[in-house]
Amino acid sequence: MTPTSEAVVRRAARRLGLQAAGMVAVVVLAVAGFGAFITARQEAADARMVVVAAANNADDVIDPPAGMWLAMRDSHGALRVTKGMPAGLPDLSALDSHSPADDTVVELPHGHFLVHTAQPPDGKIVQAVLNLEPWEAQRNRLLLGLLAAALVGLAFAAVVGVLLARRALTPLQRTLRLQRQFVADASHELRTPLTLLHTRAQLLNRALRDAPDELRDEAAGVVRDSSRLTELVEDLLLAAEGDGNADNVDIAPLATEVIAMIGPYATDRGITVESDVVAAAGRVSPSALRRALTALADNAIEHTPAGGTVTIAVRPAGHEVRIQVSDTGSGFSPDQAEALMTRFHSGGQRSGRRRYGLGLALVNDIADRYGGRLEAESRPGHGATFTLVLPRVTT
Repeated sequence: MTPTSEAVVRRAARRLGLQAAGMVAVVVLAVAGFGAFITARQEAADARMVVVAAANNADDVIDPPAGMWLAMRDSHGALRVTKGMPAGLPDLSALDSHSPADDTVVELPHGHFLVHTAQPPDGKIVQAVLNLEPWEAQRNRLLLGLLAAALVGLAFAAVVGVLLARRALTPLQRTLRLQRQFVADASHELRTPLTLLHTRAQLLNRALRDAPDELRDEAAGVVRDSSRLTELVEDLLLAAEGDGNADNVDIAPLATEVIAMIGPYATDRGITVESDVVAAAGRVSPSALRRALTALADNAIEHTPAGGTVTIAVRPAGHEVRIQVSDTGSGFSPDQAEALMTRFHSGGQRSGRRRYGLGLALVNDIADRYGGRLEAESRPGHGATFTLVLPRVTT
């Protein structure tokens, strides 16, 4: 079962939206991180400015600014401390020092405190202690606000990204829907005349029971071809519905059937068809594989001159089945390989038949649909080899 085109487009829209959200997330997180860094730096600078001003301007320890305590040692060594100074403070080693100490953050069980010690010109030593808990609470609230804004921005970016991606892909989705509808409608309209054609071919084949063998063989061939056309239409309908209709297919007899079918055409062109077919099974639609092999064989015959050889080989290789169609034609340069698998790119017109450049592109699409690939190998003047690689089924 393969996903429908609409499902593929919807998944692509979600991927694009999430990718856009991811890019926005990087920007938002970078901005939020930078904002948090600047906030922390500014908070530290403001806190230091407060304690420095308090220490330099203190005349006594009685009425310090809110959230602060002061300690003062006069020139005679007497120590005075603001009432309610947290236990463990002041920093006596800094007060007893003959030179001002660097600002320190003291961590105590009941909080964090910024300590600044200054030595004014009057000979006193003043120490200001700032309670950092209100500053930290304010910083945490700001960081939480930044985080909440970042999360809201990410969610908004994801939703808007998906909506914009869906809107951008809507024309493609509409085109794919119209394409599927066209294939389904055309295939449905072809079913009735093909059914009638197949019925008439069967009646003709029965009526020619007593005819010469050659005529009966041709009538039987018409029956087989009309049956294959009916299978092709059914396969197109299933593809339009999003169903790949994959089965475990024994590839060897199907390849032998295609070789027998193209034999008369190759003989008429003066081309020898050789085969090297080994039993192998793959997961694919039988009618799709028949179309792919027929397209590869037709392409090889069209690009092989009279007297040349076309070789069809089927080989299992690990978890894959490799179906090779080689010719002894003029070949192509390696840089043309990818272009040859695109629609409406033709390697040139042969034998008076107009080439539309669709055969290899359709084979490539069939390979993609069933989890395989189409490989091309050639050198100018040394023929070409196209290899249809499909997942192998082991029994």
